[in-house]
Amino acid sequence: MTPVSRRRFVQAVSAAGAALALPNVSSAAVGAPHRVEVYGRNGALNAKMLNAPGTPANEGLEISSTIAMASGVPLGGIGTGFIELRPDGCFYKWLIFNTGLWAGNLPAGQQGNNPDMGPQSLQFLVRTQEQAADGPALRRLYLRPHENNLYSLAYAQDVESIRYDAWFPMTSLQYKDSTLPVRVSAVAFSPFFPGNARQSATPGFNMVFTLENTSNKPVEVSLLSLLDNPLATGHKQRKLFNTIRQTGGTTTLDMNTKVNAENKTTLGSMCMSVTGGKHSWISGTFAQYAGTTGLCNWQTPRLNYMLVDVLQKFFALGKLPDTSGATDPAQEFKLTPQQIDALTAAEAQDWLQRLSGDALLERVIAGARAASPHGLESDAGRKEILKEISNNLSGDLAGQHRDRSTWGTGALASSVTLAPGQKEEIRFTLSWYFPHHFSKWGQDMGHNYANWFSDAAEVNAHLVKEYPTHRKQTELFARTLADTSLGSPMAFGWSGQLSTAVTNTWWVKDGNYAIWEGLGCCGLSTMDVEFDASFSVVALFPELKLAQMRNMLKYQNA
Repeated sequence: MTPVSRRRFVQAVSAAGAALALPNVSSAAVGAPHRVEVYGRNGALNAKMLNAPGTPANEGLEISSTIAMASGVPLGGIGTGFIELRPDGCFYKWLIFNTGLWAGNLPAGQQGNNPDMGPQSLQFLVRTQEQAADGPALRRLYLRPHENNLYSLAYAQDVESIRYDAWFPMTSLQYKDSTLPVRVSAVAFSPFFPGNARQSATPGFNMVFTLENTSNKPVEVSLLSLLDNPLATGHKQRKLFNTIRQTGGTTTLDMNTKVNAENKTTLGSMCMSVTGGKHSWISGTFAQYAGTTGLCNWQTPRLNYMLVDVLQKFFALGKLPDTSGATDPAQEFKLTPQQIDALTAAEAQDWLQRLSGDALLERVIAGARAASPHGLESDAGRKEILKEISNNLSGDLAGQHRDRSTWGTGALASSVTLAPGQKEEIRFTLSWYFPHHFSKWGQDMGHNYANWFSDAAEVNAHLVKEYPTHRKQTELFARTLADTSLGSPMAFGWSGQLSTAVTNTWWVKDGNYAIWEGLGCCGLSTMDVEFDASFSVVALFPELKLAQMRNMLKYQNA
């Protein structure tokens, strides 16, 4: 591949849509300019810089294991907020809720509802089962050594290391583990390419996994995603409802809330979908059972207590139970022991069927039936398990008054069987829709994306439908930025700075665009920052610069 000169590069990207007009770039022609390999050793995280292709060996940088992974690549669009993917494979800085630094100074009526979303709130795991092998293997596709629990989760381990390639707007991860019979890699990106601010302002991203069988035997591979539900955080009755939809080859988990309150910062919707492979799901369950906040301690007179989590059955079976309960059972099943005793046999049976729509309660009911095959066939046995459920729903799962329920976490999984040497692609797509974005004076300015979409499900459907185009154009732009004779440090310098267009921007519903001088501080669209940033914005998204110039002119003439 002939390197692109500086002059040719500048000429190519100085007009809207320039990247689309460039000659085809071989997908293998350009390596990522910034590579970090993160690996676990003796319970600590370690990292080292890897040389980009063609760079001298002495340009490598050794990062001490005492340095935390404190930054990463933002996933999101212009003015949509973002989620940060760091080299340890975890998702941080969930600045999508109109709260925190990105939102600025919120008015008094919109403060206090900041969801506690962090690395455990979105997880990906892989399970492999090699033909004729002794048993399956389960690995977390991230590095958090303190989560390795040999006491109760010995079968769930981190992968050995992660190769992290940041080449904005694309991010590549290779999950290395010598004990697995498959090679797992992923590409994460949000659509972002010149000349199309509309597509580059989509509130969501794709996580595209490639699975390759490196053994000489068939291997069953299952990918699992777990997602907490942050909607209506801070409201006593969150009124969550999660639903599963299947359209073509895609299964979608929709997260919504029926809360309608004055404090709107966390009101909206989220959506996760999976495309490729054979799908299974949990529409909603308690965070403890999903393992996103620790293990579920289930109190039962049969065993005193049980530590249960969704990974147990997934590890054994390689799939989820396909439970589709849409609402929080802790808010529906509030019967006292006396009221349970007063139920008819038919009413008790009906409650058991309804409660089995939750994955945790389905697990408990199935366990009770397995422990005593005839126990749930009697009216007394059914009422005893209903009392056990009622007691636990009044504890850590939902709070004594059922006003601290952790229900709402959902899960999607996809499974494939790979022949030796075979590759398959499985794609997870996450989208969000939080349309209420407030100024410090209390004005609900909203987001421009609310002009194009009605909820997160519509965003997700758009990302799934347009994935081939989004992937092609975004990757072409990323590779064009990296394809230069000036060297990879320069390529990383100009491509990495473009992430500011995601992390610091406001693009509100009436079309006004602005950018923070510093995330959450120092003012929006200050003169010095606007001048310095104007060249790249004009080159990539001229309509945004025009909107900002008109806005500043309006204030100058006021």
